Amino acid sequence: MRSFLTRLVAFTVVLFSAQLAAAQSPVGTWVIDKDAMRGQLRRAIEAEMRDLTPEMRAQVAPMIDQQVEGIIAELEGSAEFREDGSVVFRDDRGGVDEGRWEMADGTIRLSAASGKGGTMVGRMVDGRMVMKPEGEEEVPFSFVFMRR
Repeated sequence: MRSFLTRLVAFTVVLFSAQLAAAQSPVGTWVIDKDAMRGQLRRAIEAEMRDLTPEMRAQVAPMIDQQVEGIIAELEGSAEFREDGSVVFRDDRGGVDEGRWEMADGTIRLSAASGKGGTMVGRMVDGRMVMKPEGEEEVPFSFVFMRR
């Protein structure tokens, strides 16, 4: 009985460890987390509007949702992270680009072969991939991706 229990505990530990490692690995297909991005973009735009006069804010406010949805539409597509360190980007208009990714000490570095978008850096946070352009910490929002 003891050996069965020992094997069961060992199996459970191995299974849990594999699930945890898979959850922290970017390997797989990712898409933009629209809800997270909407909230971040809205807050960033509203922060930029703080310096406007109340009259100007009232004029611009109705356009915020339109701006946010336009940005979200530009981000539509997917990124397939492969185990070999390659990544394939596909946009919703049929465009395809390739790139490379690497992960060290929990930090993910991502770059497209075309050079579009520069290098992005980020981490896995609660099952999401949260990234910013490298060297642009002043960008008031992060790009948030979720597994498809």
